[in-house]
Amino acid sequence: MKSKKDSSVVKIFEGQSIFEAYSKLKRELGEKAVILSTRHIKKGGFMGIGGSKIVQITASDNVKMAPRRTTQSPAQTQKTAINKPVALHSQNQAVAVAEPPKATESPVADKDYNDFKRELSEIRTMISEIQNSGQFQHWPDLPPEFQKAYEKLQSYNINTDIARALVHRWKNHYPNFQKGDRVDIKLLQNYISEMLVPAGPIRVNPKKRPNVLMLVGPTGVGKTTTLAKLAAKYKIQEECRVALITFDTYRIAAVDQLRTYANLIGIPLKVANSPAELKAAIASFSDRDLVMIDSAGRSPKNEAKMNELKEMVDAAQPDELHLVLSLSVQNDVMKDTLERYGDFPVHKLLLTKLDECVHYGIILSIISRTQKPIGYLTVGQEVPDDIELATSELLSRLVLNLQPTLV
Repeated sequence: MKSKKDSSVVKIFEGQSIFEAYSKLKRELGEKAVILSTRHIKKGGFMGIGGSKIVQITASDNVKMAPRRTTQSPAQTQKTAINKPVALHSQNQAVAVAEPPKATESPVADKDYNDFKRELSEIRTMISEIQNSGQFQHWPDLPPEFQKAYEKLQSYNINTDIARALVHRWKNHYPNFQKGDRVDIKLLQNYISEMLVPAGPIRVNPKKRPNVLMLVGPTGVGKTTTLAKLAAKYKIQEECRVALITFDTYRIAAVDQLRTYANLIGIPLKVANSPAELKAAIASFSDRDLVMIDSAGRSPKNEAKMNELKEMVDAAQPDELHLVLSLSVQNDVMKDTLERYGDFPVHKLLLTKLDECVHYGIILSIISRTQKPIGYLTVGQEVPDDIELATSELLSRLVLNLQPTLV
């Protein structure tokens, strides 16, 4: 399909995994391809029974998004404790934290896209190792140095299969390892960093107004407060023209809460009660750089309410759909949430309530399940503070329990 304005080609590629679909994309569109969206769909079967889930990637060979003038990025201005440098100690020697891959911009943009593709390739290797990890369930000859690392990774709430794959990859780096040989702990951190793809900041395209962003997620994950933090940052620090929309009319005082934030920040707010009203509200903000939409929290188990939410997402057609997840929930709850939101056209993940957690290894499980990049992290309730732009370095520090206490 060719656009009349820029004669770009937009195509859809499918595969049993994101990597199979991506390989097809790369072969046909080449190095300049830009991913516009990814989603999981069900194909095959009979009358809804059977079939299998496949990954569908929509991509273009020529999508240009002009960068917007900024003052300071959220990552530069944020000063919370989790950005302090730390070191990992091994055998009584301090080892500096490895330089991470450069944080990429949004995967729907073309800037730094080669970095994003490289990191996807690394994830492909990592996921393959995880899927084949069954053959490494019994390690009678695993040297103590690697056994300790494996146990430590598990203590950080890292999934057993992921911990096995990481340690197996690390051990394979030393094919002639002998008892007493030294190992480089930085390699292990690098492997973890390669799994943690950052999405970069919200993109603003002055040639395409407004850029529509929507947050979705279960009840109680902090969507409204997080939206207020993002709105304040982009209004004050990035000097964007921002507007807010909410259709969270089910929660008592939810609209009043967001209206209070909007008044403090100095931006307009509209309330939508239906898909038609949501479309009209977005259209009314055509002069804005960013329109940020707060959605009603939905229990993943309430199918009717989830269908209503999908209708609102379809009506909004957001440029960026962020799935908001609280890291303070139990692993089985997180797994169920990811499955229930698997059919939503999510672009990025936004992780909240890190200040309520002790260990962060579950981040690796989230990445391996969703294969989506992480945009922002929240570490408290303060608006507009207590929000961080995710980077590979920051995420790997969290996973390896290297960060100072989050307060």
